[in-house]
Amino acid sequence: MTEQDTLTEILCEEERGAVATAIAARLTVIQQLPQGLLRARLFSAALLTGGYQMMLEFEGSEATIRQLRRLADLLEVQDRGLN
Repeated sequence: MTEQDTLTEILCEEERGAVATAIAARLTVIQQLPQGLLRARLFSAALLTGGYQMMLEFEGSEATIRQLRRLADLLEVQDRGLN
């Protein structure tokens, strides 16, 4: 593992932790609000949209498309495992 790989891994873990914390905080609030399920769905859609827009801006369309396809493949595999 190179120094760059190590740095990338550390940053990835930090960002995952930050996102997990933000999501947990928002879900706590959503559970207390009217139409909690609808709000959770809208929040999830906003996160996905924001995520792909950030990737598109910083990584370009080809990398974004590849990443979204990987995500779709992962979801399909998980869905098959649950059914």
